[in-house]
Amino acid sequence: MKKTFKSLILCLMIIPCAIFFVGCTKEDTPPPEPVNEVKVLLSDDGKTLYRFAPDNDETEYTVPEGITNIGVSAFEDCNNLTKVVLPTTLRYIQEEAFKGCGKLATVEINSDIAIGKESFYNCRQLSTIDISRITTFGLPGMISTIYATEAFYNCDALVSVTIAKEVTHLPEGVFANTNSLTTVNFEANSTLKSILKEAFYESGLTSITLPESCEGIDSRAFAYSDLTSITIGKNITTIASAVFAECDNLSTVEFETGRAEVLEFSYSGDDYSYGRTFSGCSNLVSVTNYPAQSGVLDYMFDNCEKLETFTFADEECDGHSDVYAICKNAFYNCKSLKEIHLPKYIHHISGYAFEDCYSLEEITFAKGMGIIESYAFYNCYSLKEIDLMTISYVDSFAFVSCYSLSKIIIREAYGGVHIDENAFYGCYALFEIYNLDSDFQLTLGEGIAKYARDIYTSLDTPSKIKSVNNVMYYYNGTDFIALAPVDRNVISIEFDSKTTEVNQYAFSHCDKLASVTIQESIDKIGSGAFKYNSKSLQTVIINSATIANGLIEASDNGNLMRNATTIYIKTGLTTTNSTYLLENFTKQETSDKTGYDKYVLNMEV
Repeated sequence: MKKTFKSLILCLMIIPCAIFFVGCTKEDTPPPEPVNEVKVLLSDDGKTLYRFAPDNDETEYTVPEGITNIGVSAFEDCNNLTKVVLPTTLRYIQEEAFKGCGKLATVEINSDIAIGKESFYNCRQLSTIDISRITTFGLPGMISTIYATEAFYNCDALVSVTIAKEVTHLPEGVFANTNSLTTVNFEANSTLKSILKEAFYESGLTSITLPESCEGIDSRAFAYSDLTSITIGKNITTIASAVFAECDNLSTVEFETGRAEVLEFSYSGDDYSYGRTFSGCSNLVSVTNYPAQSGVLDYMFDNCEKLETFTFADEECDGHSDVYAICKNAFYNCKSLKEIHLPKYIHHISGYAFEDCYSLEEITFAKGMGIIESYAFYNCYSLKEIDLMTISYVDSFAFVSCYSLSKIIIREAYGGVHIDENAFYGCYALFEIYNLDSDFQLTLGEGIAKYARDIYTSLDTPSKIKSVNNVMYYYNGTDFIALAPVDRNVISIEFDSKTTEVNQYAFSHCDKLASVTIQESIDKIGSGAFKYNSKSLQTVIINSATIANGLIEASDNGNLMRNATTIYIKTGLTTTNSTYLLENFTKQETSDKTGYDKYVLNMEV
């Protein structure tokens, strides 16, 4: 009986326990995770969003109210997201927060925020975002000019942005590589002080009006952008290297006048781009009111092939510059620049400053000009006359190969003047020098003396340089010596009937010259007179027996044979000594020019 009772009690104890465990298994086991559930990691206090899982299938996401901070890389590489709505409580977006969200097109910002570097880096579809709600490019405790770099780098879909008035610095690369970004506006009362390195590098920016508060622009800030014009404000005091380099669409640059301080074009010696502020702006046509006290730095306008107009501001402002010069290669290859008038602040022309300025016809030196270095005006083929005003030093080859330079005026020499004997080497048209300084004994070295025919001590002395039918001549009273074209874009030349000689290199580098007529009176053509015309020169008409009988390929007849494709020689003129003509040209019957024998270049030559 006792045994049976104990068994009954044991059974009664086991049955409830069994029931309990069965109930636990059915009711308390966590259910499986639902498919596509949004996975978000928040801080314990619910104020920071640490991570939005990149494998989420969600295309739109609204960040919960109460979140004040989007953490580092929180949404990085979330390639499914197309839209994000930010809460009114948000204050900070940490670095790389939305980096690489390739499909993200819309970000709704509902509060003023601060952002860190690369926040939206490479969000290539981002087109809708109110950037004016970003009041600080940088985060607390960090240097904004460093730690908000490349925030919108490579955001190709951005078209227009507005910068908040609170923003004081646009950081490095902030809108770089934004090919569709055409317009940048600044809110009224902007406090912007500086635009940092490569901020709009390779952007699609076509225009921008900088706020009056802006004081500095760092290197390559607008390089390779699509700017068509730019005005440099009077309050901007520093511009670093290559700021507008390679802006192929830039056509006009204007500097505001009335500045209080000298504009410093600064650059670091270890910066590969040096002073190339406008280097390679291939369509730049005009620069106006350039601040003279700033000087013109190395390579500043090099390869601006269409630059026609360049003027200096006639004003003086506070401060100082260590430049006071047109520096090395400053205007290299500015092929269209025809004239430039140097102000009193420029007293030094560095080497190669105007190299290959083929169209430069006029340069006015200020009275304070002191030094012109070697090769400063190398290959300025169209420069005809220079008035050196006051000068102390002209270095060797300073005006080398200025083939049209026929007249030099020296008004006042000072400080132990030195003009190197080779300063005008290759200036074959230099037939007149006016030395107006009675205290200056002009000693002509070989490089000058072999060209100069006349040295005058007064400007009242009649010049022997004459211009007739687009050709400059030296006229000695009976004979004309052809020196150079009045315009090197000349297409056709027919010499005056008094012409007896064509000077050395007289018409070299006339790139459009198509036809030349050699009159009967001409008995000498200097070496290289028609050199470098091979792309244009087609027809030569010869009326001179001396020239017809002496035609050879080389320099004796100024490269006529080397360049011409068709030669007409007046019938009856002897050509028996013209070996090259007879061997390389074919005589043809002609009806297009009566009274002349026609020779056509053999095509295989």
